[in-house]
Amino acid sequence: MRKSHILADWRTCTGDSLRCRYVGAHSQEEELVVLIPSMSILSSGPHCLGKQPKAKEGVLTRRINAIETLGATTVLCSDKTGTLTENRMTVTHLAAGGVDLMDRLTVDSVDAGKLPEAFHALVEVAILASVVDLFDPMEKAFHQLGERFLADTEHLHRDWRLVQTYALNPALRAMSHVWAAAGEGKQTVAAKGAPEAVMDLCHLDDAQKARIAGVVDQLAAQGLRVLAVARGSFEGQDWPANEHDFDFDFIGLLGLADPVRSEVPAAVAECRGAGIRVVMITGDYPATARAIAHQAGITGVNGSAALATTALIIATAMVALSALFQGHPMNPNVGTTDRILRIALGLGLIAASLLGTIGAWGWIGLLPIATAIFRFCPAYSLLGLSTCTSRTGSAKS
Repeated sequence: MRKSHILADWRTCTGDSLRCRYVGAHSQEEELVVLIPSMSILSSGPHCLGKQPKAKEGVLTRRINAIETLGATTVLCSDKTGTLTENRMTVTHLAAGGVDLMDRLTVDSVDAGKLPEAFHALVEVAILASVVDLFDPMEKAFHQLGERFLADTEHLHRDWRLVQTYALNPALRAMSHVWAAAGEGKQTVAAKGAPEAVMDLCHLDDAQKARIAGVVDQLAAQGLRVLAVARGSFEGQDWPANEHDFDFDFIGLLGLADPVRSEVPAAVAECRGAGIRVVMITGDYPATARAIAHQAGITGVNGSAALATTALIIATAMVALSALFQGHPMNPNVGTTDRILRIALGLGLIAASLLGTIGAWGWIGLLPIATAIFRFCPAYSLLGLSTCTSRTGSAKS
């Protein structure tokens, strides 16, 4: 077997191979083809050697300024589903019985195949309102629930035909499917979605909505994603253009758990130790999002947020009093227009302080006005800016 002593004269380099000449043990020039995975040895060798020390420290980056940017980071925003959580849905709670929701159940307390009859329609409609080709973890959870509890019942309709669909849209966070059974003229309409959207489809009154909302809050406080389902019927082929034209009956609620990733609380604590504030961004129900944030160790959801709000209200009131003082008719240093602006702003800030409604975005919007109005009193201008900065985490001049 020959070994090369000198490797020289690179000839061609493509994405998949490298062709070169080398001088063998008997000084015979031979050609060697080296297969490489889409990267030249000339560029990949030094690149890998340079990255090896950083890789040992758990850091890999293409550009060094990324490290500088990371070092200057003060706020880290993260998505919830699939990032902080595992995106692995499991149905854990059921509430059935129509708008009264008298029947409640924790799924783990029931043996397979022994789901009480009162909950059969709830699971049935949730499956009918899901897509046929499963890809969403939530809809997979509904089908798994059906296979676990309804396998030997008449509530799984594999022979039914889907004849019409109404997709989820920003105006109505619910979707509906129209199913036709073999040999029957009446079609079944199944809807699922956000509880408030499904309640709207069912045209419930305020008292009924309040009763359902109370149960939704109880489930959401446990960190569950809550969906509602409804069922209707239709005859003929002239389907309405809008789901609201169906006559729906409210069936019940399903609570789904999406556990927080095991490594998330430690990662959030590490960010906090490095002076980085973690913010969770989600479109989920507020109570659900609050519970997940608490499980993830994200602070500022309850107590600390209230303390920050109280401090902001006090600072706002101080700036408001300054504005009123400077706008007083006895102050000869301001004109009529400035005087009116100061008084209006002062009264507005006092009202906002009493109601507690002004927040970070309110301060950002008031900065240009405050800068103009408080030009005769820089101390109070700095007070307002520092209050805004402590609330938002950053401010640019």
